[in-house]
Amino acid sequence: SVKEDTYKYIFLDSSPDEVSQVQIEWLKKELNTELKILLFIHHPILDCRTILDRKFPLKNRDQLKEVLQSCSQEIMMFCGHYHMNDERNDGNIHQHITPAISYQVGKFEDRIELNTENFGYRIIEIDETSISTEVIMFSSDNY
Repeated sequence: SVKEDTYKYIFLDSSPDEVSQVQIEWLKKELNTELKILLFIHHPILDCRTILDRKFPLKNRDQLKEVLQSCSQEIMMFCGHYHMNDERNDGNIHQHITPAISYQVGKFEDRIELNTENFGYRIIEIDETSISTEVIMFSSDNY
């Protein structure tokens, strides 16, 4: 984690498709702050109701969601993994899934459909009073 004047940035490793119990215990302590929280993790924690969510979710996301929702602060979370743009809120958690620069996956498909025609990224602007984010998408047709 990193503390600045107004914000606390927390980074979690979900590379083994779960967040370790050691990290979860560490996270509980890190969430005890008066600072605004920005959380960065590869896997989404909130259910997106997509085919990828059914096949490749973070294994212990319910436990992690419970820990995050026990925090009194709002949590702005940025993640990827699903190769699509999605934003959703649940209680104090504001989740932003970022598209990939390699390929996108259809959000509302019954099977995994790869789209290599579009790619994108997310800009996150942070100042002392606010956080704003914007997704920039490109089409390979334009290149």
